[in-house]
Amino acid sequence: MDKIKVLLAPIGIFLVCTLLGYALSYLIFIVIDGELKLNKIVSKAVLILLIISIYPIMRWLKYSKEDIGFNEKPIFFKQFKQGFVVGMLTLLPVLMTLYLLDINMLKESADWSLFTISKRLVVAIFLGSLISFAEEPLFRGVLLTSVVRKIGLWSGVAISSLCYAALHFIKPKIIIPFQQVDFFDGFKQLGMDALHHLFNPDILPAFAALFMVGSFLAIIRQKVGLGLGFCVGCHAAWVTQIKMSKRYFQANPDSDWVWLTSPYDGIIGPLVAFWMFLLIVIYLVYSKQNKAII
Repeated sequence: MDKIKVLLAPIGIFLVCTLLGYALSYLIFIVIDGELKLNKIVSKAVLILLIISIYPIMRWLKYSKEDIGFNEKPIFFKQFKQGFVVGMLTLLPVLMTLYLLDINMLKESADWSLFTISKRLVVAIFLGSLISFAEEPLFRGVLLTSVVRKIGLWSGVAISSLCYAALHFIKPKIIIPFQQVDFFDGFKQLGMDALHHLFNPDILPAFAALFMVGSFLAIIRQKVGLGLGFCVGCHAAWVTQIKMSKRYFQANPDSDWVWLTSPYDGIIGPLVAFWMFLLIVIYLVYSKQNKAII
């Protein structure tokens, strides 16, 4: 029974936050007179509510900050810097491959001045860190810890990674004019647009890539035994590189290798999925041989 509760709890929490997010989005949309699109507000509202849910969940499960991976500040930020370096090194081969295979091309219209590049890099690092600080305590913190403790390591890796990947696709795409929006439109978007998009087979390449990214981070967190700071740093580096790449590169639809990416962001796709899977296999083989030698 406890195992069933652990499996159903993430789904229940996610559904509650999603429903509340859609309800609150309508109110925000009305208050700001439609200045932001409803579908944009919805995705941010759901994520914010999921983040807010971390603290009461921790209290309910009687977890401390250390239990979910938060070390003392000096250690946390040291691991953040280490993770950032690892993140840069692990995604760089993917970006280089995309360029060498002519999948991504340089944007000639981009501003290549040192000042602009530096400014955009700082902004990208800030946004990448913000996103990572929001998502990692939820997926590689509370969720991974609770499932691993109740069911086991690999169940924790799989479930946390599935939830992590799914969150990126439960986003409504339909844009409703301000004059036509009513309270139930958010829920209509949830059922007819967002959830429908989640089960669209076209997202499978990007979904698989994000699942492998989540698995990589989960294994670092649990099997390697590093704190949450390392995962946050690694995640932040990836987001930073993706944002900078989208600023200075553009997709080449005529490339014979374009299938290695996906429409999700022009980077995430089969190549990333294979690369992350390969890194996981290399680590697992190395750790097994290392233990055998010892």
